[in-house]
Amino acid sequence: VRLHPRTSEHDVQVRIRQARGFLDHGDKVLVSCIFKGREMAHREFGDRLIQRFKAEFALEAKIEKEPSMEGTRLTMLLTPLAQDVKKKLQKEAEAKRLQAEGKDESAHHRRVITREEAERERLAKEGAAAAPESAGAEPAKSKN
Repeated sequence: VRLHPRTSEHDVQVRIRQARGFLDHGDKVLVSCIFKGREMAHREFGDRLIQRFKAEFALEAKIEKEPSMEGTRLTMLLTPLAQDVKKKLQKEAEAKRLQAEGKDESAHHRRVITREEAERERLAKEGAAAAPESAGAEPAKSKN
């Protein structure tokens, strides 16, 4: 995730969301703040951004590499917490398995009927409707 000291608030929030997605997926995130020209004289702005990321991901990620200056870049490396990633991946895998088996939540709300099943149901209804008429009907009596 690349940032600059003058990155706007909304753009920082977007980068935080992107970093969270990478961490949720189990990937490492390299947060770097790139300084240009006179920005090097005010490193505190970059430090604030990096500290914000550090605070934002305190519970979700481990800081593998503390913030450090490398030329004109201030970088920090975040790695996901192992148990969190495993739990999320297990939940996703379980949800996919249940969905494949047809046991997910949506299976209770609708039913997919094949043509053959629809034809059988139609014939059963017609047969049931015709059966009471013939069973309850008396033979016609002649008036003679």
